[in-house]
Amino acid sequence: MGLITRILIFVALKRRIWLLGALLPGLLVAALGIPRIDFQDGLRSVFNSDSEVFETYLEHSRAFSPGETDVLLLAEMEDALDGSSLAALRDFVLDLQFIEGVETVQSVFSLRQWNPARQTLVPLIPFDLAERDALDQALDAIDQQRDRGIALVSKDRRKTVIVISLGGEMTDLHGPDRPLVEIRNLIRLTEDQSDLRLRMTGLLTARDEIISGLRSDQFKINLLGAIFGFILSIILFRSVSVAILNSLVPISALVVSLGLFGWLGFSINALTNALPVLVLVLASSDSIHMTFDLRRRLAEGLTVEQAISRCLRDMAGPVILTSLTTIIAFSSLFFSDSPIVRELALTGCAGVFVALLTVLFMHPLVFGIACRFTFLRALIANPPPLKPAPTPATKTAGHKNRIIAIGGIALAALAFSILWPVQPTYRFMENVDKRSEVAIVLAEVEAIAGPFSTLDLPVRFTNGGDLDDATVQKELALLSDQLGAIQGVQSVLSLADVANATGGWGNIQNVLGEMPDHLRQRLISKSGDRLVIALRVFDTGSADIQALAKDVSDALAGLKLQSLQVEDLTGFLLMSAVLSDAMIKQLSESFLLAALLCPILIGLWFRRFDFGLFAILPNVLPIALVAAGLTLVDLDIQLTAALAMTIAFGIALDDSIHVFNRVHLNRADGISAAIHIVRPVLITTTLILSAGLAATQFSSMPTVRFFGLLCVAVFFFALICDLVLLPAMLKLGRRSTP
Repeated sequence: MGLITRILIFVALKRRIWLLGALLPGLLVAALGIPRIDFQDGLRSVFNSDSEVFETYLEHSRAFSPGETDVLLLAEMEDALDGSSLAALRDFVLDLQFIEGVETVQSVFSLRQWNPARQTLVPLIPFDLAERDALDQALDAIDQQRDRGIALVSKDRRKTVIVISLGGEMTDLHGPDRPLVEIRNLIRLTEDQSDLRLRMTGLLTARDEIISGLRSDQFKINLLGAIFGFILSIILFRSVSVAILNSLVPISALVVSLGLFGWLGFSINALTNALPVLVLVLASSDSIHMTFDLRRRLAEGLTVEQAISRCLRDMAGPVILTSLTTIIAFSSLFFSDSPIVRELALTGCAGVFVALLTVLFMHPLVFGIACRFTFLRALIANPPPLKPAPTPATKTAGHKNRIIAIGGIALAALAFSILWPVQPTYRFMENVDKRSEVAIVLAEVEAIAGPFSTLDLPVRFTNGGDLDDATVQKELALLSDQLGAIQGVQSVLSLADVANATGGWGNIQNVLGEMPDHLRQRLISKSGDRLVIALRVFDTGSADIQALAKDVSDALAGLKLQSLQVEDLTGFLLMSAVLSDAMIKQLSESFLLAALLCPILIGLWFRRFDFGLFAILPNVLPIALVAAGLTLVDLDIQLTAALAMTIAFGIALDDSIHVFNRVHLNRADGISAAIHIVRPVLITTTLILSAGLAATQFSSMPTVRFFGLLCVAVFFFALICDLVLLPAMLKLGRRSTP
């Protein structure tokens, strides 16, 4: 550590011009890398793993047409469906089919009924929309189909659902893909030329909206984070000039980290969206600690060189240590099976390291150059008084240390008892704002047509069976009936249901022959040796989906099948439900690993075993309190919460480290004196961290807002623990030391 400090002092005082000459081109190169940043939603790839569940899902996706590439449209008319509105709608549907990438379009014009005389399927909607009687009969027939679970038109006939199936390559979404752009352009053109109102929703649309939100979020969140931090710095430093100088360092750290992401090919996704603002606030926190110390040294009458030298000697160590604990917190995420979580670990470590280097080298450079100007030096060397009177909390801590320590342990035990066992939950739509059009329209679509999320049950022919085999037909119908009776299953779609709706099994080959390949392969595999039974269910959360999967397994357990072999239940909904729970539990293990390693590092760093031991409770307790609070309000532990707990723990340790550092430096004056000096800085940095992360509340993604809110809650609980619980434990430890 001494060697690192000497290098920093030498560079800051003796090679200032060289450092400036290296930093300015470096910032320029970094800025050029920012436009290269790739944006991905990451909500499918987050589950990529070698697990059996994911491999089954992938194999199923290759064998059948994927349903997750569907775009849902809700068409709304001022009056009930009539000839003119249907004519405009038919023109729109026809134009949709000419968009490159669109495989099929399902609408009221796709609805068919079996014509026994012609022995074929015929459209329900007549070609001549001016024939009012025929049109009314068709709409009545559509109403009757609703009773059989096929609903594309609302009961008041003012809304209708259109399902657009895109190609399978759209499962990996990196940006506004051309088909979605062209669909939106066609919607605008149609709305301008008719009375139709057309709105998009669905899984693919939600993912596309998330990517658009990620792009705007990076500008909005980082800008607001910098503004909030700057305003708070003015209030705290009581000097605009000092606030500007202090803000140059974190803004530079942000630019360098974003540029690094761009040049190295790191992407911004749903998990890493809040990472840049984290880099900003971490660099702000470290800069504030160094600025406070530097101003105090200058106010004591030291020269600029002496003040910078003493500041680096006293503050470089804790700044490095706080970065290392945060890096350990991010590194613990490497144990996840998800590649996108491991990428978060890598980008997090890289971002924190960049922030550390920027603070250590740029802070003394900025203030060293500023102090060359007499008026700036006078402002910097004239800090506001930082001698607040002891608060009631610290007075209590001084007299009732044992009670406070025992109370902290009891409170932690109570919090862990509330959240144990961990109850994870996940819903895909938790990543989309409930107030967004995508979410609102999806609710309207599902109110009309039912859920589009499915649990898929593949079945394989055995003993040389095929669709003409009466045993196959009987067993498939039996499976459909059994599964349709399960509570939570809204409807079932299989070839047995298609046969029932089209005059029986004798017509099934003709019906399949008339279907587009993409739709046919939703029911029968591309190789023709497997069928699928799709159970349409609402996405009510991972726990409910897994319970429903168990009910399906129980329903199938007693069935004796001869010509069909039931395979593992699968689909995006089940896969994400199972793997999200596994990921959340892995992230809980990552938190425990970080909670073990960080205190060990603190103890080794200060060569004080008691420091490492005393670091555990004041920093684990805030995490336990926030997690228990989530459990009490029935939010359970989401993927975002699990990530926030681990990352916030590494950051929250910063205050404890600065307490330990000040106790170590002022050991001759005692613990109370050390706390008296460091308390204003801890309050200040907590406010800066919270102000920066408050910018996440302006994100378009609820998970990012939730992440920021949880981190702020942890920081404030950690501040209270570091000002009340930690001093009490340190004093108890000092008394027990011979």
